[in-house]
Amino acid sequence: MEQELTYREVNGYKLPNLALPDDGLGEEIHIGIWGQRRLDYLKRHKRALYSSLLTSGKLRAHSLSLVGNTACRTLREYNVDLAIFSCKGLDRDRGVTESNEPEAVVKQIMASQAKRTVLLADHTKFDQVVLAKTLGWEEIDCVITDVQPARKWVELFKKNDIQLIC
Repeated sequence: MEQELTYREVNGYKLPNLALPDDGLGEEIHIGIWGQRRLDYLKRHKRALYSSLLTSGKLRAHSLSLVGNTACRTLREYNVDLAIFSCKGLDRDRGVTESNEPEAVVKQIMASQAKRTVLLADHTKFDQVVLAKTLGWEEIDCVITDVQPARKWVELFKKNDIQLIC
């Protein structure tokens, strides 16, 4: 049985009233504040993508990260002014590292598509090395952190022309 499509007006635009089926991600899953924000964003603003990702198995449940061939292929089609990344570790010799290889690959592709890259890293990430190298220092334009890093880090950022914001 086909239902008639209805619309609502938002800021002068008519948007279709669409509903997603129950996602099965009940309250028992604890994904943290950033995972919850990603989930909320996808549900509110990218409903078709959210639904597609749930059925394709490319949305990592615990972090709500988009990974896999489809995510990589899609990202290669975008050109962005600014890409903002998080990480699991920072090492002066090895660069930015990530604990999950598929997430590292997605971040590498997004950085290659961006005019400017910003890395968000709290003080616990410095002098930490985890599984996969994500980005080299030459690929980072700005680092934002919560505490002034040690002098060796400040010098590394200056040497690589990386803006530091504490």
